[in-house]
Amino acid sequence: MSWSHLIEWTQFYLLWMLFKIQMEIADVLSCDFFDSQDWDGREKSRVHVYKQGEQVGLNIETERTGSDGRTQELTTIKVTRMDIKTLRQIQSGLGEWLQKATSEQIELTTRPVEGKYKDSSEELEIYRLRVEFTALGLRILPLASGNQPMPNAAHIPCTGEIHNEATENHSHLKRLYSLIEVFLAGIEQESDDVIQSTKYLMDPESHIHPDLKSVCLERLNSGDCTGVVQAAGTALENALESKAPTEIVSRSNNATDLVNQTFAGADPVFGWGYNSGEQQGLHYLYAGAFMALRNPTSHPRGDPDRNRYLDDIDVRDALDILCLFNFLLRRLDAYGTTTLEQEACD
Repeated sequence: MSWSHLIEWTQFYLLWMLFKIQMEIADVLSCDFFDSQDWDGREKSRVHVYKQGEQVGLNIETERTGSDGRTQELTTIKVTRMDIKTLRQIQSGLGEWLQKATSEQIELTTRPVEGKYKDSSEELEIYRLRVEFTALGLRILPLASGNQPMPNAAHIPCTGEIHNEATENHSHLKRLYSLIEVFLAGIEQESDDVIQSTKYLMDPESHIHPDLKSVCLERLNSGDCTGVVQAAGTALENALESKAPTEIVSRSNNATDLVNQTFAGADPVFGWGYNSGEQQGLHYLYAGAFMALRNPTSHPRGDPDRNRYLDDIDVRDALDILCLFNFLLRRLDAYGTTTLEQEACD
């Protein structure tokens, strides 16, 4: 997990704990705009979702500042009464749009709500919301009686920077999806599992090693949990073979033997342990990945009446094991980059 993901995860965990205490959750999402190489202003949106009896409240304040630092537009939407189904409808639409990851604009009009719209010149009653999902962000346009649109809309930018009206990711929208999911999971008491509640939070595919992504994710999505472990083990074995000296690979009997010959001894091929204890731990860690994880899922059990610990693994087990192999592969890729490892290679 990268530091940015760790920080983001910690922030969401704290938001979750705050919600459990106060039944509300909030966040601030900002974006800097650039025209060519010149900074062209900033948009900052404050989002606040809270429980209001059997209903929910939703406050969004969007402030747009120009390149001179002055506020150009300030739009506030305060929805004081919205049913839970409406919030779920918005969150579901956002999730579907994120999964498609297209530039196509999608919009929906909510069920009736109650609230106030306010900008620099007027304050009006809100009856519905028109929500537009676009490549540049989320646009929430309040509607008056008769579905007449208000002068301005609240915006939630798609990411932290937009250059020439183009963007490469939708990190803010994924964050917003997770924010709403945490809130809904809490008030509906569907689950206290914050990991499950924030499935769009960390975009796990971007963290998976390329050698694993091509062979493991499809198996994971289809529920082939033992296949995930087998494929991950094979990917690690192939990586070791590609980095180890040819003569050692040719005389190795199997993956565990290859680990023993490259991590053990007075002058190991892969010697990045600071001392003998660390080196032995790395040796056992890589060997154990094959002996305790990959091999049991690849070989039938001898006694069908005795259940081994990996015979009935579920998706969470497979994901945990995949994370371990992911770490081992990434460390193997990076071998030789630290001062200690360079000294071992010399």
